[in-house]
Amino acid sequence: MTRQRPIALRCLPAPLAGILALLLAAPSVWAGGAIQVPLITEPQPIAVPPVTHETLANGLQVWVVERHEQPIALFTLVLPRGKLADPPGKEGLAAFTAALLKQGTTSRTAEEIAEAIEFVGGSLTSSAGTENTVISAQVVAKDAALALELMADVVLNPTFPEAEVALLRQQFIGAVRQQKDDPLALASVHAAAFFYGAGHRLGRPETEESYTAMTRDDIVAFHRDHYGPREAIFLAVGDLDPQWVVQEVERLFGSWQGPAAPPPEIQPVPRLEASRVRWVARPGQTQVQVRLRQNGPARTAEEWVALQVANQILGSGGFASRLMQAIRSDLGQTYGIWSQYTTYRFPGAWELATFTRNESLWATLEAIHTELRRFAEEGVTEEELAKAKSQLLGRFPLQLETLAGTAALVTDAILDHGSLDPITDVPEQVAALTLADVNGAIRAHLDPERFAVVLLGDPAVLETAPGPIFGVPREQVEIVDWTAPVRGYRPGDR
Repeated sequence: MTRQRPIALRCLPAPLAGILALLLAAPSVWAGGAIQVPLITEPQPIAVPPVTHETLANGLQVWVVERHEQPIALFTLVLPRGKLADPPGKEGLAAFTAALLKQGTTSRTAEEIAEAIEFVGGSLTSSAGTENTVISAQVVAKDAALALELMADVVLNPTFPEAEVALLRQQFIGAVRQQKDDPLALASVHAAAFFYGAGHRLGRPETEESYTAMTRDDIVAFHRDHYGPREAIFLAVGDLDPQWVVQEVERLFGSWQGPAAPPPEIQPVPRLEASRVRWVARPGQTQVQVRLRQNGPARTAEEWVALQVANQILGSGGFASRLMQAIRSDLGQTYGIWSQYTTYRFPGAWELATFTRNESLWATLEAIHTELRRFAEEGVTEEELAKAKSQLLGRFPLQLETLAGTAALVTDAILDHGSLDPITDVPEQVAALTLADVNGAIRAHLDPERFAVVLLGDPAVLETAPGPIFGVPREQVEIVDWTAPVRGYRPGDR
């Protein structure tokens, strides 16, 4: 066992996208008229709690971060398999499997699992994202043994009862149906499908048909093939004895083997060579949902920090962002507009989302396009960069104030680098960013003339288009009915 000494946490590594996203999403305090505060220009050293790391014989990495301020324990098991492992035609299988873990094991029913964790006032969750499946438990530290027992039971011994499969299937299908009644959600689903295309998992949404096609045998096979200790991370944060945690994890998970299948092959994200537009026709809508996407870098890209700072200035910095100022404050054409980069370990997308009144659509799109062109051509100013850097440098220390924040920081570092070494590098990276760095990253990664555009609204609005939409003539706009199944873009579609 190796015991790591406390280290001075100087900043986040470039790939720690989750932490940067939390910081960048926080409300801005430097919009016009806000209270003026001195800009922070230098990193603020922070002492990281003691960290213990050991890798079990079966490959499971165990990390323990000691936080003794409060008698609380947070356990997180991260499996490097998520929805990218879903087989074609059964989109949603990873999420379905994760949701079923707590619905019965060889020794406990779903009710007994729920009662056990609720009795001690704790929580037990399981879910699948794009790249990972995460099982977490949080309890008062004195109940840590119970939390570990329950986690091990649901991960290693789920029985996936047929009755629970049928019940959960209806819940998932119900969620898909509700999505169609939510213009915001439906537009976002179409945006992903239209950008990534039918050949990529992220371009194939979960559907009633995909959930109906899943059988209990599929779920059992997914658990066998994709759950296992190899490349998995077990993280414990809180008022804990590291030696006890490692011993308990080894006792409970030491005989665990797998996964049986190799990691899924990640299909490359298609390169968007020219703009294309899809209109999702929903008669009677008084507003139009707007979604733009284009290719973006992986969160391990060299320019990741520079791009995150640039995007805060453009569209993720709350009311201080350029898009909010130009589209909401100056023109009054929307209540909100934001942009972000997807935070995957493979190249994903840059995306923008907003909505506006039917009669304002064309002026809004023109204003957005104008602002994106200006941003790409002129970049950011020294003043904007100084304020954005100050926000990051000032807010970073807050990440270690909570167990969840600490867990997120450590998990991202391990997933992206396999160690905590990068954590010692980042307010320096942020503080060292120059105008040339940020503007160079913008020029390299933001193309104002190449977008996959999805517009959801009354089809009568499309007929009023005064000209091409982001360079696409109206007759080349793909029109789909909002009740039709969402499908990914395919070459040859118009």
